[in-house]
Amino acid sequence: MKKYQYQIIRYVHDHFTGEYVNVGVVVYSKDDRFLASLSTSRYQRITHFFPEAKGRWIMSVLANFNQQIRRISLELNELFSPSNSLEEITNSILIRDNAAIQLTETRLAVDVDLEAALNDLYNSQVVKYMPKNANNNTLLDEDVWRIKYKAYFEKYGIDKRLKTHDFKVPRDVISFQKSWKNNIWHCYEPLSFVLQEKDSIKDKVYKWAGRLQGLQQSNESLHLTLMTSISPKHKDLMAFVQEYLIMNTNILTVDIVTEDNAENLAKEICREMELHDMKQ
Repeated sequence: MKKYQYQIIRYVHDHFTGEYVNVGVVVYSKDDRFLASLSTSRYQRITHFFPEAKGRWIMSVLANFNQQIRRISLELNELFSPSNSLEEITNSILIRDNAAIQLTETRLAVDVDLEAALNDLYNSQVVKYMPKNANNNTLLDEDVWRIKYKAYFEKYGIDKRLKTHDFKVPRDVISFQKSWKNNIWHCYEPLSFVLQEKDSIKDKVYKWAGRLQGLQQSNESLHLTLMTSISPKHKDLMAFVQEYLIMNTNILTVDIVTEDNAENLAKEICREMELHDMKQ
């Protein structure tokens, strides 16, 4: 049996809530002078979980990481004393900071075949948790905005008055691109529950619940409206969504709007903006 070290490569989307997805693995055996990595080659698999993720940038970072691993692997046979630690090698490529691409702590294992070990780890730690395919039966958050809500915001002339605002929370910043201020900040965020599996909807709700917990630690008050769309076959989960995401505290109020009320939402925002202007 051959002893080896390995690390899992992760895309960390939100450092405050700890949201991440495994995107690759790297394996090292000093005795066998073996070093290799595998990572996903399709950024759509990442944006399926995190639509706002910069998929092409992530692919670029992973491609560079794999290239550097291959370069170091070719040099191993020429070294009199290769590194004892996989972490020492990977730290020379990816600096341990607050970056989006992170490596786990080094773990130890044994296998008769190191190439097989690499493939098995990739399948069990990465492929297993990635969506098998993306199809027309799902919508991204941006799709929900573009298809379900945007036209009404443009119709009532409110889209031009919305801007990005950043909310500072402990060790992070949470941004909303559609915001305006009337005593407190009002933000509007598209949220797609047009997903294939019920578990995917529940996972997304849990992740957003964590984000809302973070917003409650902001020093700015916020009224957040989640502009949602849910597939007809999963409409029974809307009560679950509302149970976890609707809230009303001193700092944070969260409302949920469904696509059939998209125009009413735009009308109400327009009315509030007009009243605000009259007071100026």
